[in-house]
Amino acid sequence: MAREARLAARAVEARNEAALGNTELIEKFMAVDLGLWRGARWQEPVSTALLGDWASTLYTHGTIRRGALSRLMREVSEIHRQLTPLWRRRCAGERLLSLDVPVLENGLTLADLVAGGPDPADILAGVLPGDPRVLAVLEQMLPIERAGRRARLVPFGDV
Repeated sequence: MAREARLAARAVEARNEAALGNTELIEKFMAVDLGLWRGARWQEPVSTALLGDWASTLYTHGTIRRGALSRLMREVSEIHRQLTPLWRRRCAGERLLSLDVPVLENGLTLADLVAGGPDPADILAGVLPGDPRVLAVLEQMLPIERAGRRARLVPFGDV
């Protein structure tokens, strides 16, 4: 209980300093009290959350409610997630990548893999027919139709 009271007092002090733009004290609060990394990636979320309504009862009732610090930390995490670029996030434990990331030595990118036209894997594997008229027809088909038609065009032993 005493530790939570001390932490709440330091959070209120950090809130006041955030309003004044004192980044030095916010950095110290982040590292020492919240256990976060110092730096811009966490400074903006912490400053923004400190200025939020987690301590609203302090100004209306003169006290901070129990759980206010947990609410502050949840808000810091949420703001940090919102400010993190999509290509730095994780989905199902894996990092998301930008579409311009090269996937092969020949310069093929993720954007090439999702762009319209023939499947780049089929081009690299050489399973597409060479006739440009057939390719033009295949490009007009839905992917499922294209896969079925390609299975009929390419002999089984050639794949």
